[in-house]
Amino acid sequence: MPKYLLPAELAEIVCGLLVQPALLNELKTPATHKAFMQDIGELVAKHCGGQIDGVIMPEVRDEDSQADYLTSPDETPYIVVSPGQDMHSLTDNVWRHHARDGWLDHIKGSVEESPDELPTHKECAVRRYTLQRLLLQEETSHANLPVQVVRMCEYSTDDVEQTDSSAEFNVTMALGGHAMLAVKDTDSRLVMALTLLIENGVPSVHVNAGDTDPSVLHIRAAHCGLVLSTDSLNHDFSISPSDQYTYGRPGLLLKAAY
Repeated sequence: MPKYLLPAELAEIVCGLLVQPALLNELKTPATHKAFMQDIGELVAKHCGGQIDGVIMPEVRDEDSQADYLTSPDETPYIVVSPGQDMHSLTDNVWRHHARDGWLDHIKGSVEESPDELPTHKECAVRRYTLQRLLLQEETSHANLPVQVVRMCEYSTDDVEQTDSSAEFNVTMALGGHAMLAVKDTDSRLVMALTLLIENGVPSVHVNAGDTDPSVLHIRAAHCGLVLSTDSLNHDFSISPSDQYTYGRPGLLLKAAY
């Protein structure tokens, strides 16, 4: 019998192929990934308007190099989108909340539309945040865990002097037979992710630093204390500077070994 996928389930596959195709063991070369990215862009343009002018790498990046592809913004391609003849509006379209200022020259040259009609940068961020949450719908979540998404800023108490930090992060939490938590910055980059579960009879926490895969730090309540370990061949423990991140005490630093 065939498989029946919901829209959100299909979106998971498309998202994975675009953002981290290695998870699906597909699109293993930059050329195949960029071709898929182009096809998806053209499909959106076909149904919603716009013109796809190609997929390009940042200027500092070799177009055909496979090393470190998709590992950072400097190693990630862009899809180039121009206004299409079939678009009903330059300011009200499917592309309007992304790269907001990209079509300002076209809009300023229009007699019918004005840059004032564009959504603000804050409105763009809010709408993109809403779109990103769609992949975490409770009823279509792969793990079927209740999901909560909150925005967090600098923590302070009456006993601790308030800092001037303006950092904000979006935190997604899913609780059930196991617990998952993902922390993203306001640019939707994953900063930290952790999974809490019971393994071998003890609570275990598995921590990712950014987009690393698999988890680089494992914490287990065992041997009358906490066991810290890593199974990553690319990360090593070292002594951390004694600063605000260790409360001025000795600490360990787990980071990629270069």
